Amino acid sequence: MIGFVLQIIGADILVKQSICFAKTIKIPKVYIAIALCGAGSGLSFFIYGIICSIPNHGQVIPDYASVIVLSSILLILGICAMTGKMKIYHGVMQQDFSFLIFVEIVLLYLSADYLFHGKHSMRILSRIDGMILTAFFVYYLYIVSKKIYHGIKKSEKVKINLSTVLICASGIALLTLGGIAMLFFENKIVVPNFIEKYVGKDFLKIFMIIIPNIFISIRSLKIGEPDLIIGNLMGNSMISLAGTVGVAAMMNPIVISTSEIYNMIMLCCGSIMVWLFAYKEHWLNRIHGCVMNTVFVVYIISCIMR
Repeated sequence: MIGFVLQIIGADILVKQSICFAKTIKIPKVYIAIALCGAGSGLSFFIYGIICSIPNHGQVIPDYASVIVLSSILLILGICAMTGKMKIYHGVMQQDFSFLIFVEIVLLYLSADYLFHGKHSMRILSRIDGMILTAFFVYYLYIVSKKIYHGIKKSEKVKINLSTVLICASGIALLTLGGIAMLFFENKIVVPNFIEKYVGKDFLKIFMIIIPNIFISIRSLKIGEPDLIIGNLMGNSMISLAGTVGVAAMMNPIVISTSEIYNMIMLCCGSIMVWLFAYKEHWLNRIHGCVMNTVFVVYIISCIMR
């Protein structure tokens, strides 16, 4: 419960500070949200993945990462789109979301070697694979940092007070601490037998990981800031897929199960579907949201049936 409350407070702080920065710096809100909200919502899973990889227990990390990103893109973004037309900042789909899809395809290729090299190839993420994914993550951080730096440089009389920086850091810290508390005390939660039988505790842990995304999305919707939703989901997705999985694989090679391959394929297909919806018109409407949520429900049912 403490972790839950910390995440609510941290999400509220980061949303407010993202808006304040956007008013001060000449840079789109989506990129500020990638840096602040995305970092706050993704750091807890990043730390969790590193801790699990130290004793070589990181086999579930790629599966968690793919389901987290799929849930964020289809479920959360779909629900937000169902509330009305959701505008997407020009260039996000062409550049950032396209890069995310490229990373997803690379992760699928590195994980499912047997799909391309025959049945005798192993389904494994090696340390070299981890280095490749981490390189993509570092490159994306460089791109976002460069855009923020140029925005600050172009802005006149920009003054970022130390108190503002501390408030942002406290928001990220609260979200991270809350997420870690929930993840590591998840085993203390009593789950009804029928839920554990048909769904499993993994879905409970995944739900806990995406709670910050839900809070940030709800808060952003209330104040009419869809760019913060997109930025948070983009930042969280890159940290989960490229950062967490890449660092975990660098620490210890990860064996990939067949169900994880299915999840990654579904992730690529779902992301491409959203990209097609929003690429040309730069918005998502209620029909798009209904289709995205329907696909996600069908995916969840297929997971339970498996």
